[in-house]
Amino acid sequence: MELSWSTKDGLDILFKGKNLKDISSYHVEFLGIFVINHILRYITLQNEDEDLPDICYIMFSRLFTKKKNWDHRRA
Repeated sequence: MELSWSTKDGLDILFKGKNLKDISSYHVEFLGIFVINHILRYITLQNEDEDLPDICYIMFSRLFTKKKNWDHRRA
């Protein structure tokens, strides 16, 4: 999987591999969501002192956000 971002085109996800045809589209989409979730978590944890968009905080459980004293934001 390859992710790219540009301000002009937005987010682009490219799935590639010789065995990709053997995986259902449901599982490929699930993998994409899983990876994006982890990217958002990484960005959030590396920039705790920044005011980030709500989507960054939604990726965490309520217990985790409570321990961090973050608002559990909902978009």
